[in-house]
Amino acid sequence: MTVSYVPDPPWPAPSNASQYGRDLSCITDLGVDMAEATGRQVLAEALARRVITPNNTLLDCPEYGFDLTAYCNADIDRRTLAEISQQTKAQFLQDDRVLDAVVEVSYVGDVLIVAATIVDGAGPFRLTLSVDQVDVSLLKVG
Repeated sequence: MTVSYVPDPPWPAPSNASQYGRDLSCITDLGVDMAEATGRQVLAEALARRVITPNNTLLDCPEYGFDLTAYCNADIDRRTLAEISQQTKAQFLQDDRVLDAVVEVSYVGDVLIVAATIVDGAGPFRLTLSVDQVDVSLLKVG
């Protein structure tokens, strides 16, 4: 699992990074280095987990999750891509830290690419995910 944080200069860094908290960096599993995530990386990883968790699998939150990996290696048309985009946006908006989201999904080979502009309390930032059947990579946060 490759997770990278690359700040994007046009968007300001959050003025209050503590609003995101601190957590162990993790999307599908903890790294051997037990690295910590801070700032927007915490939010980005939480959003990535939302879109790889099958719906109705968390007992205390049945509406949590939309499993993008289920669409990998499938015949996907424009209508399906639009539905995936809407469901992904809906999941992002369920996170209280997200004020708005614009989500574009494309399908390249057997990989879904999710390119989103997320608006949180500090303003907009870009989030890009690569999703296939066995791996989810956070390509860019910033």
